[in-house]
Amino acid sequence: MNNETSTQIADVFSPKNSALYTISRVLLNSLLFKSANEVNELKKHQYMGMDSLADRNKQVKWILMLGRRFRLGLSTIGLSIAILDKIMRMVKVQGKYLHCVAVSSLGLAVKFHEEIDAESEAFEANRAAAIILAIPSPEPLNSDELAAEIRAQSEFSQKELNRMERTLLARLSWDLLLPSFDRFLHAMLAVIGTPHLAVSRILRRNFELIVSNGHLVWSYSSSVLALSTLSIMLEFTTQEWKRITESLTSIFQIDPFCLLKCREDAGELLRNHYWIKSRQKPLNYNILIPIIPTNNLIKRGKVRGQQNYCFDKSKNENNFGEEEKIEK
Repeated sequence: MNNETSTQIADVFSPKNSALYTISRVLLNSLLFKSANEVNELKKHQYMGMDSLADRNKQVKWILMLGRRFRLGLSTIGLSIAILDKIMRMVKVQGKYLHCVAVSSLGLAVKFHEEIDAESEAFEANRAAAIILAIPSPEPLNSDELAAEIRAQSEFSQKELNRMERTLLARLSWDLLLPSFDRFLHAMLAVIGTPHLAVSRILRRNFELIVSNGHLVWSYSSSVLALSTLSIMLEFTTQEWKRITESLTSIFQIDPFCLLKCREDAGELLRNHYWIKSRQKPLNYNILIPIIPTNNLIKRGKVRGQQNYCFDKSKNENNFGEEEKIEK
């Protein structure tokens, strides 16, 4: 990227070119305001019983399973889990109705993000090859039809699910722009100039691991969870990870002490998962992530004193981008 292009991009986001800058600031302030309310809710429910957490984790894993089956986007999965968590914090849901809440949450998220059938989308992207191979064109499904397909995976009737969706919307005051884990991830990736990493397979895997842990999700706000996850991944990608983490901490108004503690817990969760999966504990533990080009990173603020961000400084200099390609 040459200097002229960089200047043009910087000018677009400058306060002088008010339109885009104002919109982005309004959206960010709205997200931060809702995040502050989320923190207050978490303080009231920080001693959620283990039975409730186990039930919650079971429903989240069901949502993630359907997300993989129907190839739903990160935003859709994130919103459905955010709806489920918020409802569980607002009212005490009996066990037999919790699955109905989960199904309805996923249905609302699919409609809100206007998901389309991934099979039809893949066919359209490879239509020429499909015609040569005489593969019949699948009937495309819109978001409502896809939501109906998801509903069919449960034992509840359409009437019960419709009533539950209306109940959830009423409880949420028809506001589905929740301060969810995925929204903060998208916002932070946009700030550092790498929004394309939102579709990363490794990021999706780490996201699913963390949201499946109810104790972790109910102990920290979505913004802290998102930055902790991103910071861990950045540490194995660029030497600028501390500067970037501190800049994002300032921009998203995150308590550094809370971030440090969450980063330790999230890192331990990811470390244990990959250790169990590989059946052996490596000397130097690495989380595989795509390479982020350093020249695209927005660096703001000065580096403060050396801080311990949980992970050992001794790491292998591996080309993580190449390793991810091999995995595919």
